[in-house]
Amino acid sequence: MESLPLIHIGGGTATGKDTVARELRDRLQKRTGMEWEVKGGSLSERNPFSEIAQGLSKKGVTHSSIYTTLAALSLMYDIKNADVTTPTVLAGFNALRSAAVHVDGGTKLAPLFLKLLKDSSSVFRASFILEADLAERVKRLQGRRDQQTRNDMKIISEPERVLRLDDTLLRLGVKYLGSEAVDTTNLPANEVADLLADRYFQIITNDI
Repeated sequence: MESLPLIHIGGGTATGKDTVARELRDRLQKRTGMEWEVKGGSLSERNPFSEIAQGLSKKGVTHSSIYTTLAALSLMYDIKNADVTTPTVLAGFNALRSAAVHVDGGTKLAPLFLKLLKDSSSVFRASFILEADLAERVKRLQGRRDQQTRNDMKIISEPERVLRLDDTLLRLGVKYLGSEAVDTTNLPANEVADLLADRYFQIITNDI
């Protein structure tokens, strides 16, 4: 798994990771002459436990212990069935997000999710976590009203909690994935992608 051409782009709500991931893919395709793809969060092509969780969510099931169990099973499946056969930019990483949530919340399952994160940490050639100041993130969120989720709105209703979770995510990313923080506050997605592409090639050159 260590040789997979896999780049991680993480970050909290409205930091731009999905848009930047697509922009970065386009730049890498031009510079490498290879096809790159963008995936969201999971290393496996289809994860049955994630699909179950999504189905329950659509039905309005809110029991947290069910989702916690499914999240752990999903990550275990992901580690065992990683399916990355082409160069890939991963927008978000479920193992990192889950570990951050449990560490931030001080739950009894935090050690389990940290182990799952550690077990899957060697797959990435590079990892970047995007940041932006709160005012900019709120502005971006308001500009996509048709795509907002209840979780997205926490950046307005619970900003301190969101920022604390973001700090935890960055700390764990640095520790386990070797993540580099990138401030996107005053940068459009295409310029962020340019920076990440340049940095990626620096990293792989240094690894040779």
